[in-house]
Amino acid sequence: MEDCTFDAGRRSVRVGNDVGAPAALSIVLLGVVGWFALACTGLYTVFASIVITLVLSAFFKMKLGGATGDTLGGTCKVVETTAAISVSALVI
Repeated sequence: MEDCTFDAGRRSVRVGNDVGAPAALSIVLLGVVGWFALACTGLYTVFASIVITLVLSAFFKMKLGGATGDTLGGTCKVVETTAAISVSALVI
């Protein structure tokens, strides 16, 4: 995808794909919070969440050509459910 500019009233809004650094920071923070919350169980949960997110992202890119608001919301629900199941399975 290319960067593009939209004219939104008086301002122009630049839309691009420069998400590498914020995504990496989010993953690191998620890992730190997971570690402090539940030690190894938290890290397993973080790993499962990242894997599910990457798999769904690839699927949506292949089938739809990218992400929409509905796919992002669906991914959130799937990741939340995966995290709840993995924590309960590893804690019990």
